[in-house]
Amino acid sequence: MPKQLRKFAAKRLSSVEVNPKSSHQHEFNGDLSLRSLLGEEKSEFSATFIWIGDSHIVESGQVTWYDAREANTQRAAEWRLYYKSNTPAQKANPGDLLIIARGPKAQLLLLMIDDTSDLAKNLVWMLGLEENIGEGFQITTLSATNS
Repeated sequence: MPKQLRKFAAKRLSSVEVNPKSSHQHEFNGDLSLRSLLGEEKSEFSATFIWIGDSHIVESGQVTWYDAREANTQRAAEWRLYYKSNTPAQKANPGDLLIIARGPKAQLLLLMIDDTSDLAKNLVWMLGLEENIGEGFQITTLSATNS
């Protein structure tokens, strides 16, 4: 039975990523860790957005991974994951847990979890993330055996 590696990126959401009073950009800030999951080329992904908190909401959509400074070669790359407005992202608050998983082909799962829930705490533990996970992405890899 071959083993598969499952890679996840996780972080706490910042105000500019989900609070329309702070920003209307609809983007998650990328960093070197997220680039290891999504690559360093502009890409389109099919995405499933899930909010888990006082309710469970699932929506499908598209996201674009791109370098916001691509046209300015004098500055370092600044990667962003752009998403269109959707209900799960509208429900999310700064400090909530965001987990991004890349599936086969060009598919992403974006799971947003209310930070006050036991589920958020349990997923941090289960994925081996630092308890004080901040607004920078952490990458974790789990191995799974196909059966």
